[in-house]
Amino acid sequence: MPEAAITSIDVLKFIDGEFRTAARDVLDLHSLEIEEREEKFRCLPVAHMGSRIFSFTRNSSKFRVGDYVLLNPHVKDMKGALIHVGDKLVISGLDEEKSRVMLDDPYHLWSNHYDPAHNEKCLIDVRPVSRFPLYSYPAWASGYLSTKKAPGPLIQDIFSGSYTVSKAKGPFPEPPSFLLKKQKSAFAHALKNRLSLIGFE
Repeated sequence: MPEAAITSIDVLKFIDGEFRTAARDVLDLHSLEIEEREEKFRCLPVAHMGSRIFSFTRNSSKFRVGDYVLLNPHVKDMKGALIHVGDKLVISGLDEEKSRVMLDDPYHLWSNHYDPAHNEKCLIDVRPVSRFPLYSYPAWASGYLSTKKAPGPLIQDIFSGSYTVSKAKGPFPEPPSFLLKKQKSAFAHALKNRLSLIGFE
């Protein structure tokens, strides 16, 4: 018996499920006490040195440059929904030797308001996915699968099996400065090769 063909809806359902699983894992982490999150290396207690540079003494091995995080005051009951009120930032630098982590708001889209004082104790937590794929918005999905405007035709060709891989023409934007060397290389590759999947270790 031949296998059933994979449809566009199957693909969208799969992507949507992956996003929701990742978000649920982070929300489960946020329900834990500070000490429990620290034990899993997904919460980093820090002290503000100024200009969004922070010092730390705990193991920071689960955090990477380019990670999306939440910054909050270090208070005893910081967990659950309270974490989500924190500033939405990106790790722009991480110096393990000096035990320093640098945070940035590179897009200025998140209406951040927390301005910690010098030497103020803070918490850096992993941040959940804030937007889900097209399957979460059926009107958007059906629109992309029928419109003649970009990227509709490309998506339609992919799902119909008629798409031929070809390199995109430049010029291409420079990768964000906070990315690591390998991440910058992956960023450039993804722009030149239209169907690239980027995965960071």
